[in-house]
Amino acid sequence: TGPSFATAEPLITGLPVSNHDHGVNALEFDNNGDLLIGVGGNTNAGIVDCDMGGLDESPLSAAILRARLSKPGFNGAITYVETATGAVNMDQNYGGVVDVAPGLDVEVFASGFRNTFDLTLTPAGRIYCTDNGPNLGFGAASTGPDTQTVGDVETADSLNLIAYGNYYGH
Repeated sequence: TGPSFATAEPLITGLPVSNHDHGVNALEFDNNGDLLIGVGGNTNAGIVDCDMGGLDESPLSAAILRARLSKPGFNGAITYVETATGAVNMDQNYGGVVDVAPGLDVEVFASGFRNTFDLTLTPAGRIYCTDNGPNLGFGAASTGPDTQTVGDVETADSLNLIAYGNYYGH
């Protein structure tokens, strides 16, 4: 803000960032003026691995988020609370045991992306994203809630047509 734009005003705070190399990459405004945000996963293929940074996925990682900037009084200050106790916990080491506190105007638009690098909104309103597939040497892949592959996994990158509420596999 200001005449020379010298003062930064945070719009959204508290987004997860991996301990490896996945972060907030893709930003795209939709036709409503809301911001779509690609947030990378904390794991290689859904399983915590030290070589990938040792963090579990959290409620807003590995997803495309929508920040409802069009909403009057927009709240982008993300706060996490422990599922079991309701205590505020902003430590990313606890991403697997927290929920997003109520009252936030940032939501999961679609989930299950390892590392969305870019988003595109077409004139017809379709949303596409690229997603990096898992790399060898960074851990096993989840095959269900309590099962995983034996050894490392590697798959190709993908181009995805995104639909609200869908899960895309990571």
